[in-house]
Amino acid sequence: MQVLCYGSDLPNSSARIYLLYTGQHYDPIVSGAAADVSVEQEQKKQKKGDASLDVKALELARQHVAEAAKKAKQRRAKKIKCGGCGALLGDAEAFATHCGEVDHDDDFAYDCEEVEVVIEEGDELPEGTVDLNADHIYSFSNTGKDPLCHAFPAAVTIAGFSFPSMEHYWQAAPFIGGEEALVRSIAAAATVDEALILAGGAAPSAQRSDFRERRLELLAEGLKAKARPSACNITV
Repeated sequence: MQVLCYGSDLPNSSARIYLLYTGQHYDPIVSGAAADVSVEQEQKKQKKGDASLDVKALELARQHVAEAAKKAKQRRAKKIKCGGCGALLGDAEAFATHCGEVDHDDDFAYDCEEVEVVIEEGDELPEGTVDLNADHIYSFSNTGKDPLCHAFPAAVTIAGFSFPSMEHYWQAAPFIGGEEALVRSIAAAATVDEALILAGGAAPSAQRSDFRERRLELLAEGLKAKARPSACNITV
């Protein structure tokens, strides 16, 4: 590892700037009187020909390489974190079971969030955890950009209803065959967020009685409908 100096022999060169190459991009290295110096007091330009910071720059580069190597050996897994007690659950069904079995305080609103759990090298994966770094695993977020995610704009036509995305269908699935007015409203929702709000506002009694038992079957039906050539240009 070494410091490479470019342009110091050019007549227009007036200062020295340190850049750390990360393997993907360049990050500027700044100096200051203390480690917690404010951004306004950071010094980006050093004196031309002054190599006094070379040793510290190399030390910083070595730290970056070590951290990158450590991160490469880590494994990551998606979990659902309970907003009431912080428990980590494997999926939405496990969260629903957790909410029914564990007493939370009166302010608990059945809220949760998806989090990424970092598993250090040598640690065992928790039971039921999917290793997102495994070669046979393709992971993605439900942002609407990846063709495989539910929010991707690909029409799903099932039971006489046409949904603008798989997420729209999945939010409506518990009510198909019963609350048709609600299903139509979800299908007409302009955004995924609007569909989520409509489905979330329905009473639990509005769901079809066999939804939990047929959940995987209904999910498979939606995925097959999404993968039809007329829906979008992807294959499953």
